Amino acid sequence: MVETIKVLHVDDDPDVTELAAEFLERGNDRFDMVTETNAGDGLDRLTEDEIDCIVSDYQMPGMDGREFLAAVREAHPDLPFILFTGQGSEEIASDALSLGATDYLQKALGPEQYELLANRITNAVEHDRARQWASSLERVRTIVRDVNQALVRASSRQEIETRTCEIISEPDPVQFVVFSEVDPDTTRVEPRTWAGVDGGETFLDAVDITIGKHTNGLQTPHERAVHDREVAASLDIQEDPAFDPWREAVNASGFHALAVVPIEYEADLYGLVALYGSRPQPVDNARDLLEELGGDIAHAFYAIDTQRKLEKSEARYRNLAETASDAILRIDDTSTITYANPATERLFGYSQSELRDTALTELMPERLSDQHNEGIERYLRTGERQLDWSGVNLPGQHKDGTEIPLAITFGEFKEGDQQFFTGFIRDVTEREEQRAELQHQIKYLDEFAGTVAHDLRNPLNVVAGRLELAKAECDIKHLDVAVATLEQMEDLIEDLFTFAQQGQTVHKVEPVALADVVDTARRVVECEAVTVKAGPDLGTIVGSRSSVSALVENLFRNAVEHGGPNVTIRVSMLEEGIAVEDDGPGISEDKRADVFEPGYTTKDEGTGFGLNIVKKVVDAHGWDITVTGGADGGARFEITGADIDP
Repeated sequence: MVETIKVLHVDDDPDVTELAAEFLERGNDRFDMVTETNAGDGLDRLTEDEIDCIVSDYQMPGMDGREFLAAVREAHPDLPFILFTGQGSEEIASDALSLGATDYLQKALGPEQYELLANRITNAVEHDRARQWASSLERVRTIVRDVNQALVRASSRQEIETRTCEIISEPDPVQFVVFSEVDPDTTRVEPRTWAGVDGGETFLDAVDITIGKHTNGLQTPHERAVHDREVAASLDIQEDPAFDPWREAVNASGFHALAVVPIEYEADLYGLVALYGSRPQPVDNARDLLEELGGDIAHAFYAIDTQRKLEKSEARYRNLAETASDAILRIDDTSTITYANPATERLFGYSQSELRDTALTELMPERLSDQHNEGIERYLRTGERQLDWSGVNLPGQHKDGTEIPLAITFGEFKEGDQQFFTGFIRDVTEREEQRAELQHQIKYLDEFAGTVAHDLRNPLNVVAGRLELAKAECDIKHLDVAVATLEQMEDLIEDLFTFAQQGQTVHKVEPVALADVVDTARRVVECEAVTVKAGPDLGTIVGSRSSVSALVENLFRNAVEHGGPNVTIRVSMLEEGIAVEDDGPGISEDKRADVFEPGYTTKDEGTGFGLNIVKKVVDAHGWDITVTGGADGGARFEITGADIDP
């Protein structure tokens, strides 16, 4: 499609503008002439039409050519402006050029003057368009650079799309940017993220593009981009017949040029990004840069998706490994340890940080080192295994030099081109058997608590139901006491569960937001009159999320049980922990050493397990807890020794 050159000719003599338009349009069908007979109307025309070049007389009534030029330059500093006048002199020419005229041409007799004017107009416009293209190309280069910087920092596809839209749509010539995807079921192009001028969203609602559905037999750039997997463009959607089905919305949008860039990586189409421009223009000069932009975005999408998959896989693996009772080691093809789980530290005496990047031979007797290294080298070279990978008994060596009988199972996997080996290691000495028995006892305690809870809850449910029926039929005050007793037994069952489930140590810790824990505990207490005041600086505490929640909930419940339903509870941060304080009756000094013992309570309805559960959580994390008097006479519990991030 050949680009039209729209020329505004301003001359106070309409015969001159009419004749010039006739000669110019006849001589070059690219010209589209519009005329005005005074400079004021010419300025108005500039606000209505997209003008490529102005041709103006010099001497005109009212605003002359010199003043007209100055007014044009205020709003359009680069628009080609040719002074075409019968009043010619070097002084006028010099003055016009100094004011910013693109060219100066004196009127003459005969048609040759229009041929010369046509050449001057064409040269001026082509030069200006080349300048615009150079600017646009530089703009695209800047976009690619800025987007790539955003890609490096982005952590999600949504963040990439949002930031890319913001970067591309900031200045002209791009007015509107849309990320979309093709619905696999309907093949409709579904907008996902967009940014730009107001009205763009209305345009998206109206222009419903479906791949493979051509109402007039023509393909939109979106369809070509999907089918050809390359940048597809429209010079001007205002004139493009492929957009006839949405002509009203297209005209109202004011959009002209359109480039649609496929986001493709290794034959997978992640979507499309469409750039709508403020004026007609081809994209040939910027095609390579746009394809580079699409490729960079697609690669970033692929990297994020891959990273997410790896993180999920790694998280599953680490959850299993971190909680495993057996030692788990991972080595690379040089027999260097790249991962060791906590059980490895318990087995060999080395910390995880000490083991990382250490040769595996450090964990075996010296007499086996050469044999191991030769076996690894042989396997990598030939693929032949000298040992039974499904289970082999070998001696290991503790940090203190003692040997440990081990049962080892091997595995292997690849990440990219690098090969890794995994060892699952179990201590088969009596010490390990004792640990297994201890684990069995813990499991038995858990099962016992579950059995007790089950056997108690069934009859309790029957009794509770019967009591409710009895209360509905008659008013006997003893029934209220019976119901309260049943509720106390239910509390005892819950505390037994919590008591049994709190281990001596915790294996999985993470930053726990104290504000969330406090908010949950407030709801668990289920007493609307309780006032909980949390400091504004509550940060995070590193620990087991469920255990920290159990700790705070039991402290809140203890405050309510002893301080009544109108008690006020305050939670604040310490340098290495937290403090929970109430304004209840407090705990006398001679009783403070006893409150953490199992079954200790001063209330008939209490279970005596709440504060013991708190103490078990504190001990399991390696923290400390003290009981003092509160500022308002109540009890103050201070948990210290924790890793706090305010």
